[in-house]
Amino acid sequence: MTRRGFLLVLSAASLASAGPSVIEAGREREVLALVAPYELGREVTAGWKLWNVKIERTEIVLELTAGPNEHARVTLSERAGGQEHSASFDIRRDPNAATAALASAIRANDRGGFWHAPPKRPATAAKHATRAHWWPAGVALAVIAAMLWVARARPRE
Repeated sequence: MTRRGFLLVLSAASLASAGPSVIEAGREREVLALVAPYELGREVTAGWKLWNVKIERTEIVLELTAGPNEHARVTLSERAGGQEHSASFDIRRDPNAATAALASAIRANDRGGFWHAPPKRPATAAKHATRAHWWPAGVALAVIAAMLWVARARPRE
């Protein structure tokens, strides 16, 4: 492997270990504060209630209902250049007055800095560096050494 190839693999591995920003557990109050003065189970606009809030690792989904067959959503994700956004989020929503009201509340309440990068984990090789994990490398080195010895010991024609 060339030096450039090695550096490329190393840099890609370091970027992959950083990981995306996430929503940590225990931030339910902060999420509900984003939609204030609206509350879970209460009307946002005439007939439309904020029915459910799903907090996932990389997005928040606010679900509204106006009856058994009428549903709407507002999805918040990390800012990445979407058309509609707040200080911390890209906002994707179904077009209606209730989702517009929620989006307006989120823009008013979001002060930025919502996302946090997860803490870096120690490298797994350092965590589990035991003799049992090194035997494949030892076998590979032994095979390479044997191949070199055979190549040097073979008479040249």
